[in-house]
Amino acid sequence: MSYSNILVDVFNVYHKYKAVTNSDDMFDACRKVVDAVNSYKQRLDENGDIFLLFDPIPKSDLGESKVFRLTYRSQIYKDYKANRKYETEDLKAISFLRSYFKFRGEHIKTVISNMYEADDYVESLIAKLPKRIALISTDYDWARYISDDVDLINDGFDNPFNVQAFIEKFGFKPSIASLTIYKAVFGDASDNIQKLSTLKKVFYYGDIEKSCIEMLNSLNDEKLEDILHQILSYNVSDYMTSDEVTPIEKFSFILNSAEYKTKSPIPTEVFRTNIQLIRCICKDAWKYVHYCNENSAINKALDASIGIGIVKKKIVFGGIRI
Repeated sequence: MSYSNILVDVFNVYHKYKAVTNSDDMFDACRKVVDAVNSYKQRLDENGDIFLLFDPIPKSDLGESKVFRLTYRSQIYKDYKANRKYETEDLKAISFLRSYFKFRGEHIKTVISNMYEADDYVESLIAKLPKRIALISTDYDWARYISDDVDLINDGFDNPFNVQAFIEKFGFKPSIASLTIYKAVFGDASDNIQKLSTLKKVFYYGDIEKSCIEMLNSLNDEKLEDILHQILSYNVSDYMTSDEVTPIEKFSFILNSAEYKTKSPIPTEVFRTNIQLIRCICKDAWKYVHYCNENSAINKALDASIGIGIVKKKIVFGGIRI
């Protein structure tokens, strides 16, 4: 299967290959990323494009290893990704990859800013790109964009994570709304996003996770904003007097009727905060799309710097070729 465009989560792919190489040399993983991107070209339609999406790298993080921070989301929730640390070598490697792909021509595009994470760009990009599209990442945040025209490639092109595979794993149909709400309820340990069912000293009148899945199963093509309005404006007393309760009303009741101690987190507020952390915040990713005409001299130098395209000379010594 070929694709008109391929979007790549560069940080994610780099860390995948770093784990495989198990090497202290950052360029080992960089070479793997370069090989991977070159292999993606074989899956492109003629004149198709590869978009390399980068997370921001604060300049201060290039000096020493420190906790990962992103200004916008850390202002909303100070502990956002506070559990993550990136080694200096990793940040240098990503910075190198930014430079490496800069002069590769119009069909290799980089998407970079100091404000947004890689998955923030996806929604805006795919809205204007011709279909079919492949998304390269093992981050399930990217799964919210899966559709009949968009595949998530998290285990090779021969085994795309498509709509049916998603339903089998999660139990509901993928969409921007369903994945955003799912993560807001179930949390995400890798991003340090709180899980509603484990909030301390909070009591729910029902199984909030089970009711969430039932609600997501009932959704069609509703917009996220409309669903959130129904949930957060729900009048709990209506649940008691209603003859027939819909899945969204049941979930809304369980969330809004939760009891909590004075100093405990308020479930509805945690839910709101989680939504803000999870949802895409970049409205126009095209402002951050960059490419430069191919520059063979610069590219040759960059290749040589990580040992690509270098042929070792064979030396004959005593009749033995080494």
